[in-house]
Amino acid sequence: MTRFTTGLMAAIALVVCINSAFAIEVFHNGTSVFREDWEGGTHQNFPPGWAQGGAAASETWVWDTTVSTIHGAPAIEGDKYLYMGNNCCANGNLLRNIGQLVGGTVRAEWMAWMVSNHTDAIGGTIALRTDGPGENRAGVSWNRVTSTHADANGTDTGIAIIPEQWQEWAVDYDLNANTFTVSIDGQTSPVINGGTAGPANIGEVLLAATFRDFIIDAVIIPEPASMALLGLGGLMLLRRRSA
Repeated sequence: MTRFTTGLMAAIALVVCINSAFAIEVFHNGTSVFREDWEGGTHQNFPPGWAQGGAAASETWVWDTTVSTIHGAPAIEGDKYLYMGNNCCANGNLLRNIGQLVGGTVRAEWMAWMVSNHTDAIGGTIALRTDGPGENRAGVSWNRVTSTHADANGTDTGIAIIPEQWQEWAVDYDLNANTFTVSIDGQTSPVINGGTAGPANIGEVLLAATFRDFIIDAVIIPEPASMALLGLGGLMLLRRRSA
């Protein structure tokens, strides 16, 4: 391998390493409008910037995996992830205002680790909510005891949940049509769900745990500049080989 090739590959590797990763990212009409990676939080403390709703949560923490892991879940990005486990109290949740998103499409992405070693029959929910008063418009829930599939608005999406493993989740919501779909690991449900009635805007993200533990961490998102450099590197290697 020539010095040129070695240097180019090292530069590409560096760019890949500095790609962004966000535990939750929300897009409006294809543009990112909200990102959270939990890295600004401190170990075993309530996540900064979020509000607590519902009953008091017994365990809602930013967890630092340099100290230890929970249920063996490794961090995907950085050292921290969000752990939610409301084992004493039903309907503990976190709320985050993301500004008013009116019309068009909204997409939310996250990585989730579902814990399976509990016998409680109720799971958790992640939802997009109206700007206020907050009402769930579109989202997904799960139940690890009676079903191995995700659930949206009471309809089984038919997509399997794999416990004790990181899976990439997404909700795509068309505010104009008031319909949404759910995806896990790139598999999109054939079920088109109807959003709840209300104004055509989204203003909050809701994370809710109901007698169930789960963990949220990053989705790896290549930056446009990174992708451009990777493409340029590939072209330069092809030109050099053909010369």
